Amino acid sequence: MSAIPVICPPGGGAVLTIGPARNYVKITGAEADGRLDVAEISLAPGYAGPPPHVHTRIDHIFYVLEGTLRVRLGQSDHLLAAGSCTFIPAGTPHTYATTEAASARFLTVNTPEPLDVYISELAAAFSAGTIANPEVVTQIQAHHDILPAGPP
Repeated sequence: MSAIPVICPPGGGAVLTIGPARNYVKITGAEADGRLDVAEISLAPGYAGPPPHVHTRIDHIFYVLEGTLRVRLGQSDHLLAAGSCTFIPAGTPHTYATTEAASARFLTVNTPEPLDVYISELAAAFSAGTIANPEVVTQIQAHHDILPAGPP
């Protein structure tokens, strides 16, 4: 398969909910021939974020559209306001969250391997508002280059 041109209109793309996070997948890995994916992520105030993790092959780009996103890169915490952008190369332990006072909405690009299938599988593990089994989550993560990075 080869990549195809994609236009995702406002409000378009699959909506995947993982706990309090809403993921709007704008360009899937399948559409981009497995080279990347693009998603808009909306987080409520006080969102604690995923546990610190690291990727051996995947780079992230986060671009903050609204609100404030707290990003931890290694041992450094950063508050990213709307208009901020960060590049997180493979091998960098990281996580993200919101502050108690502000929600955040950001665009993420994952490359050279997309994470949209991971998000779909994780959203299914949280279906109908249930709490996902941590063992199932760990198994899903292991298939998608997501490795624990230790305590926050």
